[in-house]
Amino acid sequence: MVSNPKPGAACKVWYCTTLRDYMPLHGKIGKVVRVSRGKPRNHVVEIDGEEYAVPYGNLIEVEEAPK
Repeated sequence: MVSNPKPGAACKVWYCTTLRDYMPLHGKIGKVVRVSRGKPRNHVVEIDGEEYAVPYGNLIEVEEAPK
């Protein structure tokens, strides 16, 4: 889980097994654009040129940045 990422950090969106079939972003790799410091802790992640607000509990750190 990535709770305090830095802008530009690579991350993967990951959901629990019961929600994976309903979440189209599951397993996609993106980069952090904006970080939330207050509540709710939803970080803005850019995936395939689009920006999405993703809860911090659904982000996993990866080493390889998206292209």
